[in-house]
Amino acid sequence: MSGPQGDATRRVLATLVDGLAVEPGSRDALMAQWISKVGADPRALLHVLDSLVPTREDALRQITIPTLVAIGDRDERSDADELAALLCDANSYACAGVTIMRLPRRNWLRRWPHSSPKVEGAPSTRAPISNDRI
Repeated sequence: MSGPQGDATRRVLATLVDGLAVEPGSRDALMAQWISKVGADPRALLHVLDSLVPTREDALRQITIPTLVAIGDRDERSDADELAALLCDANSYACAGVTIMRLPRRNWLRRWPHSSPKVEGAPSTRAPISNDRI
């Protein structure tokens, strides 16, 4: 599975590393603001982007844990359905009006049965959900 390896992210990170200005009000400005807000190191994140490699489809088919592949409908990538189809037990969901960087933690995500680790001895209150309930 391959695709653009964060072209917009790479551009913003390089701009921050070089100390250049980002166009106010642009998508790049929103990303730069988020990076600064969380205190991320732009130089380190550029190295992370360089570490991304395509994953073989046969390797993806070996993943058996239930998975939710979430994407914003404003994201540059649009292959969430393709990725979910390769996984053994996955659903994909496109969140309207957002990018993955601004994906809200909605009730449906909190109800997703695998969104957080289980605590031994704690009662299970999560019920599996189907796409029609999202």
